[in-house]
Amino acid sequence: MATSEQGDIPVDISNGSVSPDSNLARAYLSLRSAILSGELAPGAILSQVQVAQLVGVSRTPLREALRLLESEGLVEARHNLRVRVAALSSEDLEQLYVLRIVNEASAVRTSVPQMTDEDLADLRSALALMGEHQRLNDEAGWEAAHRRFHHLLVRHAGDRVVRLLTQLGEHSERYRHVLIRTVPRAWQQGESEHAAICAACVDRDGARAAALLAQHLGRTALSLLMVDALDYDAAALRDAIRASGAQ
Repeated sequence: MATSEQGDIPVDISNGSVSPDSNLARAYLSLRSAILSGELAPGAILSQVQVAQLVGVSRTPLREALRLLESEGLVEARHNLRVRVAALSSEDLEQLYVLRIVNEASAVRTSVPQMTDEDLADLRSALALMGEHQRLNDEAGWEAAHRRFHHLLVRHAGDRVVRLLTQLGEHSERYRHVLIRTVPRAWQQGESEHAAICAACVDRDGARAAALLAQHLGRTALSLLMVDALDYDAAALRDAIRASGAQ
């Protein structure tokens, strides 16, 4: 797996079979970043010719990159040489956050007792960076610090768990962009919740950190549903929140 400071990404470009600077890796990472950031809008349709020109690669590595993105659920490839960026939906949002609440809360509960003083210092540093980028209205910078913060919360839960949670967290970004851009106080609400989670970690209280994290993720998901799906019955989401011990 390729790695970054935020965590692993689900494409094998480090075992020698695919060079990290190959056309496949460049196409995959470029398209994935554009989708997660919203640069390529949900539901947008592009021909493979247009996409190849956009990322500057030939059709062969592009097709493989699209296959990887399709397996990840970020695009829907068509046989007529057109590709659609996966749409956002209430059902997908709920499934995504149910998985995050259940697995991330468990991972935090496991990780907190193993956190070193250095881990806690890094966690406080990531929290401070999020605040700085928020005040500068720097969404890209905030996202990088936010990824780092959540990675540090679970880093001792095991490699497989961290890989899963990294992907789920990155997929959440597509939805979170909607919240940040439509709900004026979304950043401020998140800042206080992240600070409370950090404080629980510093106190070495894994159960409290897990419950606060689940509450934070649940509040984020329910806020997103309130944007344009007020009638959606998020029963599975509410069950996951309650099962985690959160309010």
